[in-house]
Amino acid sequence: MAGDLESEALRRYLQSKKGGDAALKRLEQESQQNDISLKEAFEILYHGHSQKHKILAGMKKERDNIKMDAIPTIESTPKKNTDKEKIPKTQQDEEDSKNTAEPKPQNLEGRTKTVKPGQEPQTMPSEAVMPEESGMDLAAEFENEEEKMPDPLGSQFGKTNIIDRNKYTELKELGKGGMGRVILARHNTLEKEVAIKYLLNMNGMLRFEYEAKTTGQLDHPNILPVHDYEPTEARFVMKRVKGENLKEVIHKRKEKKDGYHKKYTRHELLRKFIKVCEGMAYAHSKGVIHRDLKPENIMIGEFGEVLVMDWGLAKTKEMPEVINRSIAPSKNPDQTLEGTVMGTPMYMPPEQANGEIDKIDNKSDIYSLGATLFSLLSKNPDPISGTDVKNILVNVLRGKINKPKEVPAELCSIIYKAMEYKQEDRYPKVEGLGADVQAWLDGELVSEHPYTFFDKLKRKIKKHSGKIAAAALISASIAATGITGTLAFKAQADKEKAQAQTMKAKAEAEEAKAEVAVKEKEKIELARQKDLEREIAEAEAEKEAQEKRDKSRRFVHRGNLFKGKDMYAQAIPIYEEAIEIDPKYPEAYFGKGLAERAIAQKTDNKKLLQQSLEDLAKAVELNPDNTLYRNDYAYALELTGKINKAEQEYKKAIKSAEENNEKPHEIVILNLGAHYTRRNLHEKAIEQFDKYLKAVPSDLKVECWKAGQYAKLGQYTTAKEIAQDALEKGYNGAYYELGEIEYYQKHWDKAIEFFNKAIPYRPEKTDAIEFALKQIQKWRDRK
Repeated sequence: MAGDLESEALRRYLQSKKGGDAALKRLEQESQQNDISLKEAFEILYHGHSQKHKILAGMKKERDNIKMDAIPTIESTPKKNTDKEKIPKTQQDEEDSKNTAEPKPQNLEGRTKTVKPGQEPQTMPSEAVMPEESGMDLAAEFENEEEKMPDPLGSQFGKTNIIDRNKYTELKELGKGGMGRVILARHNTLEKEVAIKYLLNMNGMLRFEYEAKTTGQLDHPNILPVHDYEPTEARFVMKRVKGENLKEVIHKRKEKKDGYHKKYTRHELLRKFIKVCEGMAYAHSKGVIHRDLKPENIMIGEFGEVLVMDWGLAKTKEMPEVINRSIAPSKNPDQTLEGTVMGTPMYMPPEQANGEIDKIDNKSDIYSLGATLFSLLSKNPDPISGTDVKNILVNVLRGKINKPKEVPAELCSIIYKAMEYKQEDRYPKVEGLGADVQAWLDGELVSEHPYTFFDKLKRKIKKHSGKIAAAALISASIAATGITGTLAFKAQADKEKAQAQTMKAKAEAEEAKAEVAVKEKEKIELARQKDLEREIAEAEAEKEAQEKRDKSRRFVHRGNLFKGKDMYAQAIPIYEEAIEIDPKYPEAYFGKGLAERAIAQKTDNKKLLQQSLEDLAKAVELNPDNTLYRNDYAYALELTGKINKAEQEYKKAIKSAEENNEKPHEIVILNLGAHYTRRNLHEKAIEQFDKYLKAVPSDLKVECWKAGQYAKLGQYTTAKEIAQDALEKGYNGAYYELGEIEYYQKHWDKAIEFFNKAIPYRPEKTDAIEFALKQIQKWRDRK
C-alpha cells in the first residue's frame, strides 16, 4: 500500500504542474515497460536530476493531503485553535526527510588507503563503482508554484511542434536511405541521446510530415515514439534506441555469432514477435496501416525492448495518397520502394504489389507480419524468391511462397494463414495471429492447423494436470483399440474353421499369430504411452521453468536499472525476489553479488563482502562458462584474502572462453596481471599486460603499469623508455612511473620533480607520493 500511496501522490503532484502531464506520461510508459511502480520509475529517470528534490517535496505534501483526506471528519466546524494535530511520522516520512535534506559530502576517494611507491594497481571488476552524486536541497525554493517543471524526456510533441535549434547537439550519422537520414544527437539540457531524422528529398515533404504526426500520435510501448517535429527544417526527434534490428538478430542467430543462437531461442523470438503484434494491434485500432513491416523495421533494444519503427509509408483513412510514380528496377529486395508500388517486395502482400492502394488495409500488414514470421523461424529466411525486385513482385502476384525449412508444422500453418493470397482468407485481425503464436508457445491448439485425432489426444492429455488422468485417457484408447483388434482376429479364425475343418491347424496357427500380433501391438501402444507421459512431464516442467525464468528475468531487469544508477541498496531486495522466484537463475545471483560488493567496499562491511562472495560463487556454479561471472568471483576472492584461489579462477575464466571458441574478455587478462603485481610476480604480470595491450593498444595507463613492473625487476632503462613513450603520446599520468623509476635509483631531485608533476593527473596516488617524499626527506636528514 505504501508504494501505491507514493505513486498516487506523485501522480497528483505532476498533474498540478505545468508540463507535468508530459512528465507523467513518460513515467507511466517507463513503469509499464519495466513492470515497476510509478515511484520506482521516477527514482530511475530523475536520479541525479536537479529537480528531483523539488518534486519529492511536492510529492510529500500531496501524500500528507491524501492521508488527511482519509481521516474521518468529527466536527462540522473547523477548530479555531492554533495547535495543529500531530500526526506520527511514518517510515516513509523519515525516508523523505532524508531525501530532501542536504546530503553530506561524499568521500570520492572511496576505499583509498595509504600506498607505498610501487604498490600494485587496483584490480578492476567488470563493473566500475562510481562515487555517489551529491545533490542540492531545492525544497526551500519550491514555493514558486508557477515555475514550469521540465519534461524528463524532451519537449512536448504537439504543444508547439517546434525544435529549438540550441536544444540539441548533433554527434554523428546513424544511417541514411533514399529519402532521409538519421543523426545521433544529444539533448543539451537533459544530457541524453536522441535520434533526429532529416528529409533529404523535399518531394516527400508531405509524406514526411504525415510520418512525424502519425508516429507522434501512436503512444504504445512497442512503437518508437516521436518527441518533436520541425516542419521548416524537415526533421523530427525520436527516442534513441540502442540495439539491433530483427534482421541483424536473425542473421547472427543463423551464423551462431556472439552466442545469439542461445540468447534468441525460437521461443524467445516468438515472444518478441507477439510484442510486434501487440504494437500493430494498437496502431490498427487507431486506423493506421504500416505498409512496410519487415525484420529491418523492428528494433530489439539492448534491454529486450521491442519497437516497430520507420512509419514513412504509413497510411490512415484521412491521409491522401501523395505518391504516384512508377516503380524502378532494382536488385535489392530488402529496399523500400516508393511509387504506385510502395513497400519492400519480399514482405508486401499481392494487393500492395499490384498497386491496388485502395485495397490495402490491416490484413495487408498481417501478410507482412506472416512474411516476417517466416524469416524469423525458417532456416531459409526469404519468404519469396527472385533474382531482382520485379521478379520477386511477379512471384508475390502468383502467390509463390517458399516452404519454411525446419519449422514445426503448426507454425507453418500460422505463416500460411497470415500470407494467404486473398485478403479475406487471412486472419481478420492481428490479434488472431498473435493469439495463435501464443497458443503454440503455451502448448495449446493452433486455430488454423489441421490436427489428426492423435495430435488432439496429445493436447487433451497436456491439459490434464495429473499423470493419472493422462494415463487413463491413453489406456482407455488402447483398450478400445486392443479389444477391437482381438475380436477381429478371432472372428476371422472362426470363419476359417467353419469354411474348412481341414484348415483347422492352419486356422489355429493364424489365431495364435493374431494373438501375438495383438500383444505386440499392445506393447507398442504401452511404449507410446510411456513416451507420451514422459513428453508431457518434460513439456510441463519446461513450461513451468520458462515461466519462472521469465518472471525472474523481469525482476533482474528492474534490479539492474537501480544498480546502473548506483542505487545498490534498492537493487538488492529486487534481486532477492528474483532468486526466490527462480533459485537457478545465475544472473540474479550475479547482480546481487555486485550490488553487495559495491556497498561492502564503501562501508568496509566484511560480512556483506562475504555474502557477495557466496552469491558470485553461486552464479559461477549455475553458469560455469560465463567469463565475467568468474572474473568478478575471482576479484571477490582477492578481496576476502583467498589469493591463490583467485588466481585459479582468473585462469579458469580465460580457459573457459578459449574452450568455447570465444575471445577471452580483456578485463580478465588485465585483472590477472594486476593480481600478479600484488604478489610481486613481476614477469608474469608483464606477460598478462602484454596480452591485454595487444587487444587494447591505446591504453597508455596499462603501459605505465608495465613500466612499473620492469622498474621493480631493476630494468630501469626499459621501464623509463616505456613510461617516456606514454608521456610523449599524451598520458601525463606517466609522471608517477617516471618518479618511481628515479626513486628506486635514489635520484632524489628528479623523483621529487616527477612526483609533483604527477599529483594533478594521478590523484589516487596522492598518499603514495606523500609517503615517497617523506622517505626522501628521511634519507637526506640522515646524511
